[in-house]
Order: sequence, then C-alpha cells, then structure tokens
Amino acid sequence: MDKKIILFIRVFSRYGGVENFCYRFYQFLVEKGYEVKVVCGENKTDIKNENIIELGLWRPGRFLKTLSYYLKASKFAKNSDNSLNIALTKVNYCHVIRAGSGSHLDFLISSLRGYRGYSKLKKIIKRLFSPVNYLTVFIEKKMYRDNPSLKLVVFQSNMAKKEFLNRYKLTNLNYKIIPNSVNKNIFKLMHDGTNTFYEKYSLSKDKIYVGFAASNFELKGLIYLIDAIKYLPDNVELLIAGNRNPKKYIEKAKQLKIEDRVHFLGKVENMNDFYNVLNVFCLPTFYDTCANVVLESLSVGTPVITTTNNGAQDFVLDGKNGFLLSVDELSGAKLADLIVKAIKINKYDVIRYSKLYTDEEIFNKYLEEIKGLI
Repeated sequence: MDKKIILFIRVFSRYGGVENFCYRFYQFLVEKGYEVKVVCGENKTDIKNENIIELGLWRPGRFLKTLSYYLKASKFAKNSDNSLNIALTKVNYCHVIRAGSGSHLDFLISSLRGYRGYSKLKKIIKRLFSPVNYLTVFIEKKMYRDNPSLKLVVFQSNMAKKEFLNRYKLTNLNYKIIPNSVNKNIFKLMHDGTNTFYEKYSLSKDKIYVGFAASNFELKGLIYLIDAIKYLPDNVELLIAGNRNPKKYIEKAKQLKIEDRVHFLGKVENMNDFYNVLNVFCLPTFYDTCANVVLESLSVGTPVITTTNNGAQDFVLDGKNGFLLSVDELSGAKLADLIVKAIKINKYDVIRYSKLYTDEEIFNKYLEEIKGLI
C-alpha cells in the first residue's frame, strides 16, 4: 500500500467504544507494517509521537467540541494528499466512514420511547434546545451527501444500514457491513469453581440469575425487566451492573415487593465473571446500534434476550442462543415468558450457534476493503 492511512477520531483514548476501536485498529495497522497517522482533537493515550496529530478542541460544551473538531479535521482531510482518510467520528472529506452509530435523527426519535412521563418531557425539551443535535444532523448530511471523497461506508449492523439508507436516501452508496468484535480471550465460559463473583457479591449457586448491564437504565428498558421479576419464581433474581443512580428503580422494586430479588451491583470491574454467573442476560433496549454487552454475553455461553431495536440482533438466533422481541410488545409479562424459555438453553449451544468475531478477524475485513480502495 503506497498511500498512508489517516484515522480521524475526536478523542484518541483506550476508553470508550469507538475510541478504543481506533486505539486497537491503529496498533493492528502499525503491527502490519502500514504507515498510519491519527488525527485527533485530544490524545489521552500513552502514545506520543509525530504520527499522533492533536488538533485541540474548543470549549466549553459538546457543541464547541464537536464543531471545532469537525472544522479542523475536515480541513486537514481535504488538504491531505496521497492518503486514505478513515473517519471514525464526525468529519468530512474522508474516503471511508465507519458509521459507529445509526443516524442521529433516528436515535433521537427511537430512544424517546424509553422514557416516561416527566422524564420524557424533560428529555424532549432538552433535545429540542440542544444545538449539538442540530449540528450533528447537519454534519451527517455533509458527510454522506456532500462528500466528493467518499468511497465506502462501513456499518456495524443491518439496523444501522437501513437507518442511514432510508434517512438520507442514499441509493448509490457503496457500503459494507462489518460487525463489532469480541475478545474471546477475556469473555469465555468458566467453571463455577473458578469464579469468585459468587463470594464477592454473596450470591448463591442455588439461585437463577438474570443479568442486565448498561449506563443508561431508562434507555435500555430496565423498568420492564424489574417488572418481569414479579412474574417469575422466587428463586429467580436480577443482577444489575452499571454505575447509575438506582433510586427510582429501587422504589419500583419495593412497590412490587421484590426488592430482596433485585440487586444493584454498581460498576463491575470483571464483566466476564458477571456474565458467567448468569443464566440469561437481558437488554430490553429502545435503541442500540450494536450493543457489545450482547456479544460478550454470547461469547461466554449465556443466552440473550434483546429487542429488534438493537443492531446486535444480527447475532441472535431465536430459540438457539436467545430471543428477540419488538419494543411494541415489550412488557414485564412478555419478558418473563422469554426468560423462562431462555434459561433452558444450554450454554454450549449458545456458543455453538453464536457467530462472533475476534479483533484480528474484523480488522482483516477492514484491511481487505482498504486495499481495494488504493
């Protein structure tokens, strides 16, 4: 490959979904012997060399950060000769775009269904008066409709692909679906004897555990999952991972008289141990382009229940390694019914039916596409 590769990311970091993807992809390409640069707004990694170009971000607030990086990085991309520009964030004049999320408008509309009452009204008002939402939609249109350099868009899921094609009427778009990877060396089936999670959280091996993990409890439908527990036998309990204020959900559990069966664990450091104690993992989300928690759960052999508003549905084979349901039919009773069925699925069958990819496999897929553009 004669041309150098430039990865565009607003924050170059080991933490965060797309940020960590960029960090790993950069290292993969360097190890393969390619000349790679990263053009970022901020560099929060330990990699400090001339190949990491830090443009700086305006402050305060998301609007100024988004705008400043878009303007600076787009100018850099436009003036970059003899390079293949790959956008991992909102920037124009790139040859390849990795659409790490669905269209912003679809996210704003679909995700609102996860909120109720005053919380929903507050969210609507906040979004209507948030300038970054209008800026993001404007940038998306420029990236996909007004980009003379664009050669390929990579989507993480069929759901994201459909959203973008429908939203922006992109009839002649050259695209490829390349899903997220999962680290099978970390997320793998364990024997109970080696899992200290039971002791750490005072769990019983005689119980049946349903798991949930998210940073946004409302958007990911936790309220419905708590409601589902009341329909299940007393030996079925709910484990919730996520560092979010659980006050109103604790109150909900108390109203249903199941507070002793709903456990808020806070931030969980070892998620592999968490998935391994579960009999089923449930994410009744109202919007997810491709939730990594679903892939991680499947990788350890834990069956999954999620919605068709989750791009990770591409990995779920109904009745084989989990179950899917529409948000239109989402209810505690329906979730309870599917949990009963999912518990019966053998962990080895989950692993057998789950077609998951490693970093090496996914990055090689990207490399194949990149080579075809030079």
